Amino acid sequence: KIAPVSASAFTTPLNSPTLDLRVHKDTSDELLTEAARTLLSGGAHPVLMNDDKIVPRLLQNTGAPLALAEARDYVCDGCYETHIAGKTDFSFGFVPALDILQYALNGGAGLGAAGPVHLRGTKGSWRTPPASEISTWECFQEIMREHLLLSCHRFFLGILSSYGTKAEVSPTPLLSVLIDGCVETGRDFFDGGPRHHMFAPLMTGISTAADSLYVIKRLVYEQGMFSLEELTSCLRSNWGRSKEVLGRCVTEDRCDEIRTACVAEAKFGHGIRSVDKLAWQLARDFEDCLEAARYDPIHEGAWEALRERYSTEDAPFELHITPGVGTFEQYVFGGGFAGATPDGRYAGDPIASDLSPAPLHTDEDAMREDGSHARETPLYRALDSFADPAFDVFSDGAPADFNVAEGFAVAELVRVLRKFADGEGGNMMTVTVASPRTLQDAHESAEAHELVRVRMGGWTEFFSVLFPSHKHQHRRRPLYTPDDQGLQS
Repeated sequence: KIAPVSASAFTTPLNSPTLDLRVHKDTSDELLTEAARTLLSGGAHPVLMNDDKIVPRLLQNTGAPLALAEARDYVCDGCYETHIAGKTDFSFGFVPALDILQYALNGGAGLGAAGPVHLRGTKGSWRTPPASEISTWECFQEIMREHLLLSCHRFFLGILSSYGTKAEVSPTPLLSVLIDGCVETGRDFFDGGPRHHMFAPLMTGISTAADSLYVIKRLVYEQGMFSLEELTSCLRSNWGRSKEVLGRCVTEDRCDEIRTACVAEAKFGHGIRSVDKLAWQLARDFEDCLEAARYDPIHEGAWEALRERYSTEDAPFELHITPGVGTFEQYVFGGGFAGATPDGRYAGDPIASDLSPAPLHTDEDAMREDGSHARETPLYRALDSFADPAFDVFSDGAPADFNVAEGFAVAELVRVLRKFADGEGGNMMTVTVASPRTLQDAHESAEAHELVRVRMGGWTEFFSVLFPSHKHQHRRRPLYTPDDQGLQS
């Protein structure tokens, strides 16, 4: 029997500890109702996790599988990352999807530094054909996979070359005696002592990458509205803002025309299959490239060195590779390094948090004159964007952060949570309750809205304490609505 949540639970303004709720297809509607009421209280809690998706992937992660009992015993790290409580050393590294996209467009060079000093941008990957020579969509996809594979190799290189180095500079004897394996092996937490070693390659920017790929596939290769070379020239000039490198391929007017067309295209995370499936394919490619890099002979010497150093007779050394999607609070920071993207985003602008749909661009007004949001989608339908099995690979978690307005009906949110628990969504989701008007008012008058809280991509924070760039990103996030406006209370 589920005890009703007390009134104080709805009003106590605490952000920590993070509240997590594991659900599955047999979770009762009674519990989901209490979860919906808690979410709609405005505390931006809890994080919802789907056991039917996460546990099976922990059993078959790249590298070494986990025992069923341990996979079922997963808990969250500081934000939502999965590991086995009391038995695990854990870390992660980023694999930015926007870097990979730009390397494919720009012959192995990133676009973030394109300008009067580095005209084309700076090289960040191996050289591949320039945009003018990429004649088909299939060819472009293959070039992207080449750059993705190199990024996965770099992830493993980082792990294999640095594992254990913290032990000499920051040993943790007090923590080590509390972690299974450390006492038995006589090793510190940072020196291979724990029973499990879990490392998560986290892909960032998937929604912006999918939106951009849809533009390339549809407007370049299917409709021929402009060439890939024209598009890349627009991106090098930051959509015409950098006049020194506007490029020989396009005029300023042509650049504006191309961007207008790109901005108008469909976006990931709104239940539109034609764009969503490009995000799914990116996830599949990520899994394939991680598998290929993990078992590539080029790393075998480094793997063998770690096994020789850390293996015991009872416990051979292995790493559990648990892919995920995560920006945490770094959706502003991460976007700051990325050049302009084909979806119309300007260089340096923030990306979406985690696996969330992309926010509107910085030159777009999220709130219309009538108070409605410029990009609204029924939340129940939006879950379809995350339901494909391709996203199940993300055993470390791939949260989608959804904004809804106050007054969203409890019954409708329960229906959404039921769909999520039944496996018809992603493996993690969160909900922020604040209308565009509320966030606007909270930005202008913090004291009058001091309890407004939002999901940060890893935890909950008071809106009033955020830096302006974070506030603007939250205000530009899409708004998700009930399917039936009649359910609005």
